Amino acid sequence: MVGAALCLFYLLLLSISEFIGFGYAYLIAAVASTILITWYCRFFLGGGVRTLMIGAGLAGVYTFLYITLRQQDYALLMGAIALFIVLAAVMYVTRKVDWYARDSG
Repeated sequence: MVGAALCLFYLLLLSISEFIGFGYAYLIAAVASTILITWYCRFFLGGGVRTLMIGAGLAGVYTFLYITLRQQDYALLMGAIALFIVLAAVMYVTRKVDWYARDSG
């Protein structure tokens, strides 16, 4: 369901931008998608801080994507650097996880 909502963001963006400017269409589509996904996650995350983290994370991702799209000349460079930083952070956070412990029991 969340994946479908993420994909629907682009359909909303395209359809709304036919009638109003790209900036406002992006804002409407991003806010609508973020609210929908956050609302849905509230039910299986139990609300609270985890739900707010999902909403804040989505808002951050959509903000970064908008800034990257507006910087046409540096979009590839910005995207590559951002993905590198995210991968480094995920690797750091999961460095002590025993990935094989689940299979041994």
